[in-house]
Amino acid sequence: MQKKETTSTIGKNIPESRQETEENILKIIYQWDCAGQRITKKGIGEYFGLSGHEAAYYVKQMARHGYIIGMSDTEEIKLTEFGRYEGEECHYRHRMFTQFLQMIGLEQEEAQEDACRLEHIVGEKTVKGIADFMLNGDVYERSFTASDLRYQYAPGEYDFLMGLYGMEAQYPREFAEEFYLYSDTVLLCVDEEESGFILQEKPEKPDLALWYKSASGWIQAQKRQKGEWIPAQAFEFTITPGDFVMEGYLLVALTKEDEQPSDRKCRELNIHIWHGGEHGQN
Repeated sequence: MQKKETTSTIGKNIPESRQETEENILKIIYQWDCAGQRITKKGIGEYFGLSGHEAAYYVKQMARHGYIIGMSDTEEIKLTEFGRYEGEECHYRHRMFTQFLQMIGLEQEEAQEDACRLEHIVGEKTVKGIADFMLNGDVYERSFTASDLRYQYAPGEYDFLMGLYGMEAQYPREFAEEFYLYSDTVLLCVDEEESGFILQEKPEKPDLALWYKSASGWIQAQKRQKGEWIPAQAFEFTITPGDFVMEGYLLVALTKEDEQPSDRKCRELNIHIWHGGEHGQN
């Protein structure tokens, strides 16, 4: 039987690619160059634990990519202007990720190790976002989608406030007439398998189907014992710094039997939930 992967091994058993090794070598020889240290093929091999053949391969690749000049065993290796620029970028990314990981609680050695993997695989927008966060702190409103709230809330049920608004009047917003068919509290249900919200119907609610808008189109909400269930991943959530309330947004529609939902007749479902479930747990 195949051994089950655990969070203690995920990401730690992936071999380093040749590109990652090359970028790590470039980062180190950039630091050596800044310190005025002599750079040779032998020195690279000794530092990274490479055989003579492996060191020769990476030196040849780096020369081919325009990072360095100097190829023989005895010849000193020099960074080109392009190599110095790229080396500085590698060094910057590594330092930025290391500092960020320490800020969220990792020890320096562990942060260094994890930064060595992250720096090779993330895009420029991620690097810039982390740099802005470290410079300015958590000062911007942030939105995210496809969020499974199992990772933020312990298993259980939580009561939160909700509103159902018409799309016609935005400022000020007005409750849609369908809002009064439901309780003004929505039930967040979290277990080991899923997380989602249940809209609790009032006894006088007519036999209308509830739909929600996903990236792939309209999906009908599931009927459950306590009401109509929508997965948490369907919502777009927004967090405002300094505010302990997180808001969720979703387009919904209510239709009669055999009637299909329409973008022209949709409503905005708005929920207000507290971070971490400290309030409202049943």
